[in-house]
Amino acid sequence: MTNAEYLYARLREAGCTPQGAVAVLANVQAESAFIVNNLEDRFNRSLGISDEEFVRRVDAGDTNLWMTQDLGFGIYQITYWSRKQKFLNYVKSKGASIGSLEAQVDFMIKEFKEDFPGIWNMLCTSTDLVACTDKLLVQWENPAVKDYNNRRSNAQNWYAKVNQLEANVGKGTSSTQTSTANGGGVKKMTKNEAVKKVLDIARAEIGYHETGDNVTKYAAEMDRTNWYNGPKNGFAWCDVFYDWLFYKAFGDSLGKQMICQPSGSAGAGCLYSANYYKQAGRWTNVPEDGAQIFFTYSPGEYSHTGIVESVNGNTVTTIEGNTSDQVARRQYAVGSSNIAGYGIPRWELATGSSSSEPVTPVTPSSGGSDSSSTPSVDNSIIRKGARGAKVKELQEKLISLGYSCGPDGADGDFGNNTRSAVIEFQKKAFPGDESEWDGEVGPKTRAALEEALKNKDSGGSATTVLNSAPAENNFKNGEIVWFKGGKFYVYCDRDKVRGESPAGNVKLTIIRLGAKHQYHVTRISGSEAKAFGWVDRDQIEVI
Repeated sequence: MTNAEYLYARLREAGCTPQGAVAVLANVQAESAFIVNNLEDRFNRSLGISDEEFVRRVDAGDTNLWMTQDLGFGIYQITYWSRKQKFLNYVKSKGASIGSLEAQVDFMIKEFKEDFPGIWNMLCTSTDLVACTDKLLVQWENPAVKDYNNRRSNAQNWYAKVNQLEANVGKGTSSTQTSTANGGGVKKMTKNEAVKKVLDIARAEIGYHETGDNVTKYAAEMDRTNWYNGPKNGFAWCDVFYDWLFYKAFGDSLGKQMICQPSGSAGAGCLYSANYYKQAGRWTNVPEDGAQIFFTYSPGEYSHTGIVESVNGNTVTTIEGNTSDQVARRQYAVGSSNIAGYGIPRWELATGSSSSEPVTPVTPSSGGSDSSSTPSVDNSIIRKGARGAKVKELQEKLISLGYSCGPDGADGDFGNNTRSAVIEFQKKAFPGDESEWDGEVGPKTRAALEEALKNKDSGGSATTVLNSAPAENNFKNGEIVWFKGGKFYVYCDRDKVRGESPAGNVKLTIIRLGAKHQYHVTRISGSEAKAFGWVDRDQIEVI
């Protein structure tokens, strides 16, 4: 039984209506993702302490630490000093740990009945889900971040699962965690419970967006734990997100062992993480829930990763960090050529199994999956962080359509400039449909690109791109030419200025005869010229 299912069953047994119980779940999910020993993240940072160490010290008698002003803790983030004092007195009277799920839920119900009788009465009588959720929001939780819509959405999502939740009511409930006093940790659980624990944390993070260029709360917390061989905030964070899930679910030592990483791990990078699984014999081409999925866009490289949420038929559903700079749910064909393989965590370390559960192996390669299983339809998605031939081909197509991929042109590296170019194309290809403006190239965007190229080459909205200009122009793609200096433009057919550059050598990458600005150039190493964009015929000359 998961922590969410346990909480729901306890609330129903205490008298709440299904709608009232679900409203509580919605708030708890937003506050802690049902992580019992969850210390508010900013205090992890300011105090330099992990959740587990915090529980150990408070259970050992560090009252001053517990009463730190505004510190929030537990599944519903008890914060105000008088409530924290009551809770601490309560768990002491029961001989329990502050990290006990049972003790926290007992106190929650006790507090509702004694200190919030009006709210409790509504939770026990009302069948209006929205009213219950809003009353908790305004009169009980009143979160500092007014994410009301998020919590209302949580409530709707949980209510859709109410039949599943009801199956546990009345069967007797017991926590999936033991007291963490005296160094106790996670109680042995089934593999399904362990997998669901990690996935519940991942689902609660969907929608989180990086706060700067590759700056996230996940890397910040992992840096504090010294999980890796050095600080990682500011680096690509898809792999960090997966590691963080296991850190939050099982702690530093156990979490690291479960995903086959050593002390001082280099596993913030996809290639290193993949190799750790291979060295441990935990690498496979068969997906399963909770596995770490690895993507490749060029042989020998692992460019992106995420966690497998579910496998249904020929579709793998994932939750991924650093996809369009956020945490999001994605889907792929099982046989996609961009899926390199899967790392299977050592679930037996959490379940208490005597030996490692076998995986269906695949011979590790330099990247990529068995081409024989690749479907005829390309359902792959190319996104920020990808590298290789497919990215270079994409960039060449975008540039030929008039979208700049940055100063380095078609370099095979999908960075911010390429993502911006994709978004600009998507805005033109799918006007009014902002859901498609995600900067990622999947089947729909790929088809739109091919259609745009077809129209251009047949004399449609864009002019034909030639491999070389007519002889009298004395130019051809790929050659180095002299840029006389001046303005360069974002588009070949519009006067949107990207910038100005001094004179110097540049590389000619695209020629579009008949366009307003006919020549696309990129800067080259050692040259004074910094132009990267579309320029006029009279701005360049043969060297």
